[in-house]
Amino acid sequence: SSPKIQPNPPTLVLTQTLTLTLTLTKAEPATIRVILRKAMQRDAGWTKYTFPEFFEVVFWIRVVLSVIFGLVCGLMPITGALGVILFPTVTIAGVSGYYTYFLGIDEEQFGGQGELLKEGMMVSIAMYVLVWTSTYTAVHVGGMVR
Repeated sequence: SSPKIQPNPPTLVLTQTLTLTLTLTKAEPATIRVILRKAMQRDAGWTKYTFPEFFEVVFWIRVVLSVIFGLVCGLMPITGALGVILFPTVTIAGVSGYYTYFLGIDEEQFGGQGELLKEGMMVSIAMYVLVWTSTYTAVHVGGMVR
């Protein structure tokens, strides 16, 4: 029979004393006031860590622009392809101008320009078409303006 080899138990040798203090704080939820203050701070150079609500800001700016632009196009009256082409042009230029030139944000901090440009795009298109056609119908077809 072969002799049994007993493995040595693991040993821990401390040569210095190390003290580690870890303090965890619960982050305060951002209020609307805080988010608006950040959204209006020119050349702040926000990152995804210092402004995690930025995608929500882009979403709501795009929705507000779609309502305003839908009202304008419906009242003017703009019809057909012109209204379809103008909307993405105005919203893309407006939103990208806002975060590039006003806030001074590096798009790569938030996943690239594509991520920022598509944020809220489908909802804003639906809102624009709804407001545009409803306003046009109510004002020009419904008899308010003759």
